[in-house]
Amino acid sequence: MEYAAEIMLFDATSFTPRRAEVEVTADLAAAVAGADLWAVTIRRTGEVGGAMTVAMPSILTEPWNPVGGTNWVYDNSLMRAIQDSAVFNDPFTGLNLPQRVAYAEAYIEEGLPVGVTLDWVTLEFVPVGEIVVPDDAWADWDAENQVFVTSAEKAVEEEVEYRTASAKYVCVYEDDVFETQWHDGSFFSVGDIAMLYIMFFDQAFEASAIYDEDAVSVYDANMAAFRGFKIVSTDPLTTEFYTTNFALDAEEGLTDFRCGWPEYGFGQGAWQMITLGVMAEAAGELTFNQPKADRLEVDWMSYIGGPSIDILAAHLETAAAENYIPYAPTMSQFVTEEEAATRWANYQDWYARKGHFFVGTGPYYLERAFAVEGTVILKHNPNYKDLADKWAGYSAPKVADVEVDGAGR
Repeated sequence: MEYAAEIMLFDATSFTPRRAEVEVTADLAAAVAGADLWAVTIRRTGEVGGAMTVAMPSILTEPWNPVGGTNWVYDNSLMRAIQDSAVFNDPFTGLNLPQRVAYAEAYIEEGLPVGVTLDWVTLEFVPVGEIVVPDDAWADWDAENQVFVTSAEKAVEEEVEYRTASAKYVCVYEDDVFETQWHDGSFFSVGDIAMLYIMFFDQAFEASAIYDEDAVSVYDANMAAFRGFKIVSTDPLTTEFYTTNFALDAEEGLTDFRCGWPEYGFGQGAWQMITLGVMAEAAGELTFNQPKADRLEVDWMSYIGGPSIDILAAHLETAAAENYIPYAPTMSQFVTEEEAATRWANYQDWYARKGHFFVGTGPYYLERAFAVEGTVILKHNPNYKDLADKWAGYSAPKVADVEVDGAGR
């Protein structure tokens, strides 16, 4: 415990039955259901395409919404097929692997016990006090005026000349990342990143229309280490994240959130998708999180079924009619009226065809969810750009053989 690192021990025996001709990634600790890569590796040996039935011990256990929905392992397993990631978790080593990020850089203060294994991340040690947060980095949020508080502004508030961090993580995305399509046909944009960071802050402020008292402790815990986020470039998309927290493996310091990828912890979300939930919660009709739903005696929000659907549909009609841009003082810098009109039209068409509001950018899309029957239908996403064999090398476990030798006594 020299570095006070968290050491986890998982000791259990379990199994996942499968047909002999079926290939699928299984995480060495979390089995098939917990593997990030299961959906991009599952197939019948020697076959292309087709259909498959998968049984699970539990399905549609809790409501699906990206901000505060189900955390049930089998619900999340299905969502892994629907969403894509900036980085994937290696099912055999636990180290993050690049998916939409092309490469990354980690700058760490000298003396901290950080190492690197994989060549997609470069690690550089920097003298203490020299990782300076840029003045224009997003460091906090002004919920009343709906604008980001920059690092320079926050420094003035805290009566310090500048702010420093222990770690700086740089993510450089693939050149064609803005050609990534949400399932409704909309293209990924910087607005999706801005919305992610707005939601990171907004719920914790009483001035917010979606204030949630349970979000305050989460905000306080995160802000103890968070120092800033910045979009450095859009060609290629490059982001910087500043923090006083670091991972012992540099690869683990590169997460979806730190890279700016719009994964909210309970699912991926396009900005128009998150907006519907914000509108419904601001109206007091639904809430993202269960504790607040219990306090207000309203439904815990679900994007895929139940009473939430009619409520979200009504807000979609309003948003489309008004060409609504949420948090306009900030989001209008990143979302044009033309993009907003396209997004709302695409989302309306999606709802008309599918009857739900859950979209991602992953290899499968949600066709239908039947809560009563306990059935979910996922279909191939024809706009997913990766070939089927990209992650095929992870279909079978890579278990190391280790020989230990030494003196006999």
